[in-house]
Amino acid sequence: MANIKWDKRGFFVFTLKNTNAIYDIEETINQFNYFLEQSNGEPYKVLLDSTDSLVFPTDCAFEYFFEKNKEENATAIIATSLPMQILMGQMLKGSEVTNTKLFKTEEQAIEWLMNFKQ
Repeated sequence: MANIKWDKRGFFVFTLKNTNAIYDIEETINQFNYFLEQSNGEPYKVLLDSTDSLVFPTDCAFEYFFEKNKEENATAIIATSLPMQILMGQMLKGSEVTNTKLFKTEEQAIEWLMNFKQ
């Protein structure tokens, strides 16, 4: 489903794979647990790269993300395909979260993450 690694600039790089897997609530729970464990419960930043994937989270996965999302954490989402930009954009538009943003380029996403104050 995804590859997660630590970037020495101070954030996790979460890369969605090109797969037919379902991005459900279980996957979202596992990701939250991983980030919390790896950050020792401290605030963290995530660069979510969906460039090579058209896998879209289920409604339950989105609901869990918004329920557990904490303002001190930051998530920058890279979406280069038009379908992913539209879907992710609509998801974020209705959520009112300020710590998660959608970007078309990796450079813009990294710049925002690096400047995000926790």
